[in-house]
Parts: sequence; structure tokens; C-alpha cells
Amino acid sequence: MSTITNTQISIVAGDDKTLTFTFVNSAGAVVDISGYTGFFTVKTNKTDTDEQAKIAKSWTSHSDPTNGVTSLALVPADTSDLLGNYYFDVQLKRGAGLIYTPIRGTFTVLDNITIRTT
Repeated sequence: MSTITNTQISIVAGDDKTLTFTFVNSAGAVVDISGYTGFFTVKTNKTDTDEQAKIAKSWTSHSDPTNGVTSLALVPADTSDLLGNYYFDVQLKRGAGLIYTPIRGTFTVLDNITIRTT
């Protein structure tokens, strides 16, 4: 898996959002991610430590692993205290310990206009 996709994710602060990723290799064929661990990290600066991350999630259950599809749920608490532009990446770790970073880019948290929920 050598292809790196640069992408931009936007979310309104405090919203729920499901991110779905499909992993493909450099030939465009889907990668079976069965047994992989996923890591999603959002940081203010690319050089921040993982401990300084604004959002850090990991998961081992995938939506459709044999077709390279995984989903990650962001909940209101993940972004309620964030506003502005950040950097993110998605890493995959194979059981043998090999790590790939196939997706990276910018993560924008927009201010909330409607606050009421009832």
C-alpha cells in the first residue's frame, strides 16, 4: 500500500460525523484490511506529539475489511472545544507490525450556528 491520498475533512464543532475510508494500492485495487488496526489523529501542528493530539482514535473493527472499507465515528465531544484548521492522518497497522499512512490532509472545524437541540 504505497498510495497517499491528500484530503480535506470539514465538520461543524459538536456535530456527529461518520468518516468512511476505502483503501486501495498503487494499482487501484482494494486492500484487504482484515486484522489491521486503524489510527486517526488530528493535531494543531504536524510536529506535535501524539499526546498533544486534539483527537486520537484507534479501532480494529472495519465496515467491509475484505473490500478495504472502514468507518470511524466522530461524536460531539471530539470537536466541541475545537475551531479552526488542523492536520490529520489515518494510519493502518498490520498484525505483523508494518505501519502505513495512506491518508493525510487538513481537518477543519467550523463554528456552530444553531445551538439549540429541541
